[in-house]
Order: sequence, then structure tokens, then C-alpha cells
Amino acid sequence: MASTEEIPQGRAPLDGESTESAAEANPTPGSGAQSPGAALGAHAASGLSWTIMSIIASKALTTVVQIALGWKLTKEDMGLFAAANAVASIVTLFRDGGATSQLLQAGASRYKALSGPVFWLGTALMLGCAVFLAATAYPMHDLALNTPENAFADHRVVAMLLIIALAMAMQMPSAMLFTKMRVDLRFIDHSRLQLISAFIRQGLTLALAFAGFGPYALAAPMVLITISDTMMAYRATRDRPWMRSPAVREWPALLSTGKWIVLVGLANMMLDLGPYAVMATLMSQGDVGLFYFAFQITAQMGVLLGTAMQQVLLPIFARLNDEAVRQREATLRVLHAVMIPASYVCIGLSVVIEPFERLLWRGKWAAAVPAIIILGVFFPWRITFGLSYALLQAQGRFKRHAILTTAEGVGLIVATLLACVLTPTVTGAAWWTGGWLFIARISITTYMLRYMGAAWRDVWASLLPAWIFALAAGAATMGLDRWVSFGTRLAVMFAEPESNLALTVSEAVRFFILGTTFSILFVILVRSFLVGSLKDAMRVAPVRMRGLLSRLLFLQV
Repeated sequence: MASTEEIPQGRAPLDGESTESAAEANPTPGSGAQSPGAALGAHAASGLSWTIMSIIASKALTTVVQIALGWKLTKEDMGLFAAANAVASIVTLFRDGGATSQLLQAGASRYKALSGPVFWLGTALMLGCAVFLAATAYPMHDLALNTPENAFADHRVVAMLLIIALAMAMQMPSAMLFTKMRVDLRFIDHSRLQLISAFIRQGLTLALAFAGFGPYALAAPMVLITISDTMMAYRATRDRPWMRSPAVREWPALLSTGKWIVLVGLANMMLDLGPYAVMATLMSQGDVGLFYFAFQITAQMGVLLGTAMQQVLLPIFARLNDEAVRQREATLRVLHAVMIPASYVCIGLSVVIEPFERLLWRGKWAAAVPAIIILGVFFPWRITFGLSYALLQAQGRFKRHAILTTAEGVGLIVATLLACVLTPTVTGAAWWTGGWLFIARISITTYMLRYMGAAWRDVWASLLPAWIFALAAGAATMGLDRWVSFGTRLAVMFAEPESNLALTVSEAVRFFILGTTFSILFVILVRSFLVGSLKDAMRVAPVRMRGLLSRLLFLQV
């Protein structure tokens, strides 16, 4: 097992690959074969494209199902599952001790040797977590009986915890087989199966909800989907890690490194849930709800792209561990490319959120609009989290990753605390948390790449231009909106200013004008000054969209 700060060297034949095939993957100059860089670049581009499409489709499906569940289930049903799932989420941090992440970092050449001990260690830990969760279900319920308003006082939460524990006990085979697909860079198969899994799960949830199963409709599919995931993944890989030796002597080394991966999981939870925990004790419930709404609306694209990068780039970067220069240059190119869509979508949301909110919610969430605008300005930087995760995990720098992520999480909690004390408003919280996101992400990304030998000018040249261009385009568009007063003029033009028809039509037209203006200004700036990065970003797009973008931008990819 590699040490926590060691980068593995060498390129052995991949799992199931002949020596001749490995040689073909490293052609000599002039051989005419595709270079390793080109092959990995193609894998990364197609993998990101498929992964992003899969996540978008899954999120869209989840949104539709949530709307339907809102008709059938009560808020108490939702609360019961949320309480049970929150407890289970803490337990699942320890479910495989970070072993599968180490398997990804080790790469295809070591998969067979490590998959046995990783599988059996993960199975033992998952069974332990499942037993712990099941054993604590009744005691948690008994303790909560003195406070009837507590969700755990409802006896149904015990049954849901037992269902989740059963699903957890069976998850290691599917986790291993999905990891096998990522190790082999089979991103299309991986994304396709994830999407099928999402359809099965959401379909089961809807069917059980409308059949009258109440909150159990949210928990029961977890068992069934674990079984179906295992069957689909086995059919795709035909791998049998459970037939390999457990090699118990390897477990201490796996656990020693894995503790840092578990710490990363705890730090991630701090980043995701920490601000709400702090705000809930120092601000009103209404303000916490407004901030939660603003954060969730803004976070979708940053998290989506960051998750896609994490899933695809980790095994790609692991194969470049013996080529530090190529790994560094690949990282800089990825940063250049992904900051373009991240900046466009997040800052674009800031530009159109006011008419968008009036169209959908008729002012119900108007108080959250300023916070969404502020968070949208800073949230393009959230995408770099997925890249730093993939890179540090691929290099096996688990300890360093844990320390950096923990520092980032603690800093976010401190920033939230200062916001609650110094500027106790939703807008103030957005400035503090958004500002910390910018400081932490640019600092960690710069440090990470400087450690790899990149000049700080190259790092900032990868990070800043697209963001600055989006800020300029957004400021110009919003300034024009304030100067012309599109909303008022359009309402008067279409009907009486206070009528629902006038509001709907005028805000729809305003949304279109602001979105189009921002898009044109941003594209002009990027097309003029970031042509190379724009081409890299276009390579990640689906094939049909790539052709359309090529024609619109007059660029050949």
C-alpha cells in the first residue's frame, strides 16, 4: 500500500490487458498510434459529458418525483425520513473505511491484488455499521418519547432505520463493481447504470407512495435498489471480488490510510450542514429557511459539475501519477475549461433570479433573491472542490486532503458565526459564506498546483478570466435592467401593472431579455479572449450540442 504522501510510479498492464496492449497504450514516436494523452483526454471528455448528462437527468427526475410526492405525502412523512436518513448519513461515513477510494487511487494494475482485501474489509465495516444503526434505533426512539414533537418519538422511524440498516448491509458488492467500472474508465457504462438506478428508485418511490405506504415509500426502495444495482453492475463487469482472498494482513494499512478519507467525509458534512447548524442557534427559523432556499437554488450547478469532475477525473489523474508535468498541465486545462460553464450558469442565475422568482413563486421567496445573487457571484468557485478532491485522492495524498478540507469546513463555520454576530441577516450570511468560499477555494487550489510545480500566474490565469468576464457581463446586464426599468415598462405595456397576466408576461419577457443580453456579452468576451479554453469546454458537451455550439460560435472542435 502506498504511503499517504507517495505518488505511485510506473504503468503496468491494465486488468485483463495483455503486455502488447499495454505497449500500444504507450506508443513510440512516429508509430501513428493514439498517444496516451489523447486517449485519456478523449476518455475525460466523453466521461464528463456522459456523467453530467446522467446527473442532470437524475436531478430532473428527482425534482419531478418530489413534486408528485408533495401531493401525496405529508410534511410529517418527509420529516420522519429526513430524521432517519440524517442519522444513517453519519453512520455511513464509516461504511468502508475509505477503502474504495484507495482502490481508485491504486489504479487498474493493482485492482486484482487489492480488490479482495478491500471488498472483505468494506463488507465487515458495512455490516458493523448496519448492526450499530439497527441496535441504536429503539434506544433513540425510547429517549425521544419524552419530547413528542421530536421525529424520533414516532415508532415508524425505528422501522425506517431498520430498513436503511438492511440496505447498508448489502451495499458492498455494488459499491465495488461500480468502482471497477471507474477504474477501467468505463464512464459511459457507469453513467448509464446510475441513470437506470435513479429511474428504478424514483419509480418505486412513486409507486409505494401512491399505494399508501407513507414515509416507508422513501426508505423501502433503498433495499430493492441495492439488489438491482448489484445485479446490473455484475452483468456489466463480470467481476467477482468476493472470490478473492480477504488478505487480512492488508487491512491495517488500508485502515491507516482510510481514516483520512473518513475525515474528509466528516469535513464534507461540515461544509454541507455546518452553516445551518450554526444559524439555527443564532438566527430565526425563517431566516434559516430563506438561507437554505437560497443556498440550495444556487448550489445545484456547482455541485453537479463538481460531482461529475470528481467521478471522472479521479481515475484519469491516477493514471497520470507517474507523469507529473502532464498531470499538472491537464489540471490547468481542466480548470480553464470548467470555469467557463460554471461562471456562466452561476452568475447567469444571479442575473435572472428576480424575474424567475416572480414567475414561479409570485414573490413568496423574494426575500431570498439578494442572497441568491450574492451566492451566485461566488459559487463558480465551488466547482474547484471536485477537482481538488479528484487530484489529491488520485495522488494518494489522503492526509493532506483531509487537513485541507477540515480547515475549509472549520473556516466556513467561523464565517457563518461571524455573520450571525456581526450582520445577522440572510444577505449578510450570504456575503460571509460566499466570501469564505472564494478565499478558501482560490487559496487551496493555488497551494495544490504550486505544490505540483505550477506558477501562481498560471493558476490564476486558469481560474480568474472566465469568472471576471461573467462578472462584467452580469454587472452590465443588471445595470441596464435598473437603468431601463424593464419590469415596470413591460408591465405597463402588456396590461394593468397589478394584474397577474401583466406580471407573468412582463417577467417572462424580462427573463428572456436579461438572459439573452448576459449570454451575448459573456460569449463575446470568452470567444474573443479564451478561445482555447472555450474549445476544451465544448469537447465536454454532448455530441449534438457540440455541433450546435460550433456553428453558433464559429469554432471547430
